[in-house]
Amino acid sequence: MNRIFKHIPAAVAAIFLWNCSPTASETENINTAREYIDAAEYKSAQSICDRMRENIYAEATPTDAPILAELSLLYMRLADADDRQDNVGFAYWCYQEAFRQDSTAATQFYSNAGVDDMPLISILNSIAAIASRRNDQTDFTDETDSISATT
Repeated sequence: MNRIFKHIPAAVAAIFLWNCSPTASETENINTAREYIDAAEYKSAQSICDRMRENIYAEATPTDAPILAELSLLYMRLADADDRQDNVGFAYWCYQEAFRQDSTAATQFYSNAGVDDMPLISILNSIAAIASRRNDQTDFTDETDSISATT
């Protein structure tokens, strides 16, 4: 009986790590999409990224922040390659979701990204900064004009 209790912490840790790690299919999809982009097969990469994003959006599959962050960079590469502006929007959505899921893991992923990804991350950071400033602004368009109200 004492032997069983010795193995319980290891079993609990293994179950926790298994539930928290990205599924093999997510990692495989990311790697395959990256390979397609490197081979300039953008339609195939777009298809994989779109399928992943749709599954994430439908909450059919739980996704870790690093997977979302990597997906954001893949979308930025696709936007750069084929000039589809909707890919920038999808990249920003993945960027936001990565920070919503786990801001520490997302920050760590983006901080440790390669040099080639830095311009893409800088663009995403700029979009996030602009979007946060827009959300802080108050809309004054419905207020009555103070001059016309006094006449």
